Amino acid sequence: MKPLQPAGVVLAAGLSRRMGSPKALLRLGNTTFLDSLLASLLQARLSPLLAVVSSTIADTVRRDCRLDEARLLVNPDPDSAPIDSLRLALGRVPDSPGVVFCLVDQASLEPATVAAVAAALARTPVAVASYRGRPGHPTAFRRDVFARLLGPEANHGADKLVQELRRQGQVLEVDCDDPGVVRNINTRDRLQRFLAGKID
Repeated sequence: MKPLQPAGVVLAAGLSRRMGSPKALLRLGNTTFLDSLLASLLQARLSPLLAVVSSTIADTVRRDCRLDEARLLVNPDPDSAPIDSLRLALGRVPDSPGVVFCLVDQASLEPATVAAVAAALARTPVAVASYRGRPGHPTAFRRDVFARLLGPEANHGADKLVQELRRQGQVLEVDCDDPGVVRNINTRDRLQRFLAGKID
């Protein structure tokens, strides 16, 4: 029997106040930010694929994004934190050996980056992509960490739990030659500079 693969998740439920329009729907060539990231997760052979979006844009995403093999999950609270969206996804993949998630702000990632972070779960409970010594995303959690993500110690964000697990020696940073790991396209100015090739 083919071994189960980690699930792949794109978190895209933020209100994009600083950008002024939903980042999931921003164009990157002939695709969208959301579809670009889902394509990388798909090429890295993650399964299932989940995209978590706000209820305010769900219908538009269904209309304007391909979604490939991804299942769309709707976060009903547009003011919720990213941990709430991640928990929503975890509730749909209870039997997965792990989960790899990225943020729609990243715009794109190399499939090799996603695959390397997913593969690292064979050696560590938590794997975090890094670029030139700077940690970023994707971040991967093995299944035995799910309960802690769903519990009170992650109420203020998954990064708090990662910090604690790092102190315990349970986090592996995976060096990736991919600037998308630390990319954060969250304003119109950064978007224009990125599309013009002025930032990685």
